[in-house]
Amino acid sequence: MIEINLSETGKILDLGVALAKETLHCNRLGACMASSSILCNTRSWHGMLSIPDDNNGGLRVLLSNTDDCLISNGRQFYICTRKYPNLYHPTGHQFIYSLTDNPIPQVNYQIGNIRLKKEVLLCQMENTVLIRYTFDNAEQPVVLQIRPLVAFRNADNLLRLRKEQLTGHQNVRNGILYKPAQKGLQIFMQTSIKSEFVTAPDWNYNVEYIKDQADGRQYQEDLFMPGFFEVVLTKGSQLIFSASAKRQSPSTLNEMFDNELMAQKKRIGYGDELKYLANQFVCQRKNRTYIITGFPDTKVSPCKAFRAAPGLLLSVGNVDGFLSVLNTMQAYFRVRSIALQVQKMEPETPFWFLWALQQLYFSQGNAVNIFNSFEYIIKRIVQRSSENTLPGIYIGEFGAAKLENNDEKNYISELNALIYNGLMFAADLSLTAGKQELSVKARMVADRIKDSFRRNFEDSVGNTIACQIKNGIKDFTTCPAKLLPFALPYSVANAYLASPVLAELEDNLLTPYGLRMLSPCHPNYSQETGYVVPQYSGFLAELYLRIYGANGIDKAEKLYLNFDPCNGYNGNLICEKYDGTPPYTPDGAVIDSVAVAEIVRIKALIDKYKKTVIIK
Repeated sequence: MIEINLSETGKILDLGVALAKETLHCNRLGACMASSSILCNTRSWHGMLSIPDDNNGGLRVLLSNTDDCLISNGRQFYICTRKYPNLYHPTGHQFIYSLTDNPIPQVNYQIGNIRLKKEVLLCQMENTVLIRYTFDNAEQPVVLQIRPLVAFRNADNLLRLRKEQLTGHQNVRNGILYKPAQKGLQIFMQTSIKSEFVTAPDWNYNVEYIKDQADGRQYQEDLFMPGFFEVVLTKGSQLIFSASAKRQSPSTLNEMFDNELMAQKKRIGYGDELKYLANQFVCQRKNRTYIITGFPDTKVSPCKAFRAAPGLLLSVGNVDGFLSVLNTMQAYFRVRSIALQVQKMEPETPFWFLWALQQLYFSQGNAVNIFNSFEYIIKRIVQRSSENTLPGIYIGEFGAAKLENNDEKNYISELNALIYNGLMFAADLSLTAGKQELSVKARMVADRIKDSFRRNFEDSVGNTIACQIKNGIKDFTTCPAKLLPFALPYSVANAYLASPVLAELEDNLLTPYGLRMLSPCHPNYSQETGYVVPQYSGFLAELYLRIYGANGIDKAEKLYLNFDPCNGYNGNLICEKYDGTPPYTPDGAVIDSVAVAEIVRIKALIDKYKKTVIIK
């Protein structure tokens, strides 16, 4: 969360500090409002209102931002900040004396004796953003001008001047309907009180996004302004500006804002902030509940959904939401054309599904009910495994292999661990439900995989395991793939190897933000190959607790607390990956569902261990 207060110091806000912080607010439909702390966009996908692009995936930025200007005694004061080549203009951040994004973005400005509060609220069940301006203090009326900058583009496709963008608009009550050339896309922009819209089409050229520039991406674009809203404010008055995919009733905007704000919970501390982040990935469309992969890539991946669901939902007690996600995603096993852009299913997806069910069992119990609810999928996975007809997977002499180019077989330790754990869970679940034949079938395949793994992957002399076997050659490179054979509930590897392999991982891969994909000592190590991923942190915490017992709590808690800003974490979002060397610069998705899920899951694991093992 973001909290900056300069009201007592009289200092001007540090622009570098303010731009480094990002605020992200999503609704249940997958739309989002995202920017920096001072509402100066620093990434191409930032915007006041961005909606999911179901045809192409990702986000579609409709309203990029608003240029806000106060006019008093004939002088103009812009309370916004934007980056252009070699300069920032305007420099409205100099008027900020405090800001927060808890529970919603709020920026407070002071210009002489004029005080103005700006709040941004994204509605939860419709694609509407409400911006409330509260005029707190002034000796005389002040004119407020709101200049909307529209984009109407995919998050990754920056906009350049297009004459067809100048398509005009039509008037609606207290505002306009703006509809560019793109078929079906439109935005209603309205105010809660009577205002004048002045038609003044103009382009803002070469707007820059500094974080995209730092990442080596395209970072300049032109933004279109169809005109501006103008209204006179007096002391104590309020105005709400609405940007929405549907027509609003201006007279209801104040009540709408108040009701939406009441539903927002103020976050207190790191735990609340993580729960809030976890909630950002869960969305509902067409009576289905999905987990999106992250931002700005808001696609739906069944594999990542099953990996993330236990941490995002079960760990915070949202069992109904978890079941809703699993019911949505299990439909993908039955019908490949569910109503959303869904990425191709990874070969290991069925076994992440079984792992997610396993976490449900650990959380709620009632094995028979779980089996009956998901019997069709469990049977199908076991049957395919028994027949060796799993899509993209071959079970052979070295265990389970992922089929790659030209059906080349790559036997990966993580995949074997995942399949073994899933089949053993299916076997025990089936047996409890009275399905003995299915249980025997699942256990037979699991035993084959375990025997092959221990015979081929394990190296008792070196006290380690191979991370993969490709073309018959064993690769003993230290990598996170060695973690799951020991960390999953049913361990495919011999237990005596767990401690030395854990020590190997800690010595070579562990950083404050998770495991590196490759050790810095490896000859192939680079920024591209040795980046850090938090996605294994929950499994690492499980292994700490399994091996060290109560003594492993401190190690697990450290993994959890490393993302707490109070402990020195520089960001306020949990990213997909980080550079492998200090200062561990964030990279990849700005916020990742599996990464957040694993950090949240660590706390749940620790709490459960303390409750069930230490306190009896």
